[in-house]
Amino acid sequence: MSDQGLRARLGRQTALYGIGLLAGRALSFLSLPVYTRLLTPADYGVIQLIEMTFDMLTILAGSRIGHGVFRFYHKASGDQDKKAVLSTALIVLFATYTVIALAAWWSAESLSTLIFGTATYATAIRVAALSFPWGGMMGVAMGYLRLKDRATTFVALGLVKSLIQLGCVMLLLGVLGWDLTGVFVGTLVANVIVGGGVVLHLLRATGIRFQSSAARNLVRFGLPLVVTQIATFFTTFGDRYFLQDAVGEAAVGIYALAYSFGFLLFQLGYQSFDQVWGPMRFEVANREDAEVILRRVFILMNVLLMTAAVGISVFVSDLLRIMSPPAYWAAADLVPVILVAYVLQGWSAFLDLGILVKEETRYVTYANWSAAIVAGLGYVFLIPLLGAWGAALSTVVAFALRAVLIYRFSQKLWPVTYDWGPVLRLTGLAAATVVAALFIPWMALLPSVAIRSLVLGCYLAGLWTLGIIPREERAFVRGRARGLVTKWSGRDMRSGAPGIPDR
Repeated sequence: MSDQGLRARLGRQTALYGIGLLAGRALSFLSLPVYTRLLTPADYGVIQLIEMTFDMLTILAGSRIGHGVFRFYHKASGDQDKKAVLSTALIVLFATYTVIALAAWWSAESLSTLIFGTATYATAIRVAALSFPWGGMMGVAMGYLRLKDRATTFVALGLVKSLIQLGCVMLLLGVLGWDLTGVFVGTLVANVIVGGGVVLHLLRATGIRFQSSAARNLVRFGLPLVVTQIATFFTTFGDRYFLQDAVGEAAVGIYALAYSFGFLLFQLGYQSFDQVWGPMRFEVANREDAEVILRRVFILMNVLLMTAAVGISVFVSDLLRIMSPPAYWAAADLVPVILVAYVLQGWSAFLDLGILVKEETRYVTYANWSAAIVAGLGYVFLIPLLGAWGAALSTVVAFALRAVLIYRFSQKLWPVTYDWGPVLRLTGLAAATVVAALFIPWMALLPSVAIRSLVLGCYLAGLWTLGIIPREERAFVRGRARGLVTKWSGRDMRSGAPGIPDR
């Protein structure tokens, strides 16, 4: 594929995923008033703790085994072997997830007592366990859509799933008066409907075939990442347990709401890009001009990631005023700190390519466990003193350490000379913009939005004029803009638009 074709493919697919993620997050924010009015901060905290527990169980179920699908799909020599990789991953993960789900079902009372000191939430845990096996299978099936550049289908399925969940929550909690268990019932219904459809689609394409060599490769590649994911989980979610013990479930709920903006940033600023780049980067790594492409793409990824971070930071306080009751507004103060952590997470996710190309995934384990140890120390000493601020600061330090170690290990195995100058200028511009927004005083909503829009406009002007975006990409954008102007001008002339003589 030519450089221009690669750029067009990456840009087109990233735009599609980005639009889809924007629509999905818009739906999430439209649903935020529903959740925050039907659930107290304490309820919100309980839901977060149950979801975190099942996130931990996905690690025990081997979720990271599926991480090698893209690598071995592109490495496979023929179409049948490629299909075997996908089908084998589906079978392995269905089996492991089902075993863990059964264990969670039978131990629901014990899990509830361990986490909350009461068996009250055992029913919610059982419902979550029923939904659990679909997670592993959907990961493989949705990955297949990414491999085939089926961005529109991928996005549509995500939106349908979110709409089903929201509809169930509104019905069960808002109309029928259920407790927080209804949230997990909504997830179960959505997973069965959407997950069942996408898994059947994959099986029609691949058939049911188990290839022992593919299974061994997936396990060999993914097993170190399973161990890694334990550390990643602790670094990302462990602070909630310490925060619950030190302050209570309501503090967990507010902190979790603030943290959801970190997930939002990672989804909009990195995952929309990675939906295309994740499978593509192994293809790029085999090219002679790989380093040139990687340098340029790294800058563009940072432009997307940091622009999303700036936009969220500038407007988050106004968003929470619109979308939630006052009990949740304190979350806005924590958001910029958490976003710093997720910019660093984006760096780690991009810069690990050398480790993955060389299939030396143990280095990811080393980096993540080092970060987990640092995070744990922060949780123990800072959370009792600073509460949620201690949790946020510990997360930033841990994520920074992980990014540095990932970069150094990857450079040791497969060196790439990245262009850090534009990235550092971009970082300075983004930091200055966020600090400026923090000094905007409290005022009525409409003037606040207007002033914050002006601040964001200054950031965008600096982004274009400070030489951050590579010259080729700026020329590409100008060319596309001129083409669109010419195209629409031509349409106006042909249609006899007002002010243009109709020939």
